[in-house]
Amino acid sequence: DEVGAAFLDLNAGLLDERLHYALDYEYWIRLPLLGARFARLPQPVARFRLSPASKTVSQAAAMAQEQIQVVQETLKKNDLKALCGWEPSEAAARARKTVASASLLAFNAELKRRRLRTALGWLWQALRNHPGVLFQRRWFDLARASLQRRLRRWTIIHPKS
Repeated sequence: DEVGAAFLDLNAGLLDERLHYALDYEYWIRLPLLGARFARLPQPVARFRLSPASKTVSQAAAMAQEQIQVVQETLKKNDLKALCGWEPSEAAARARKTVASASLLAFNAELKRRRLRTALGWLWQALRNHPGVLFQRRWFDLARASLQRRLRRWTIIHPKS
């Protein structure tokens, strides 16, 4: 089909099997650097479910570390000015935002595992890279959902008399 042919013409190659957690992440970064165009579809075409055993949940810190590695390698290997029109300072700023987001995901995962010292390290990395990341809507939504779960547990354990 047309879409498949477009990807074959790009010579994007296969997934990087050296990566354990971020192989799809690296691929999705590589495609637009090779000229692929993406469009938002009006409705979902696929879904996935997170479970405690999935890599995304159980190994979020390792996944974040690998995503950060992919971002750093992308900056080193590619002329983003030629490919995207980004000046080096803009590419670096975008990379810092991405690193901050990945770090917050790892912070959340380590907090859930009650690894406070490690979690604070991830939070510090996020804040060092882009303090404004804390104010993105998804983090507020995540905090609200977490608080709601805790309140539900609290009311189950300590019902009103």
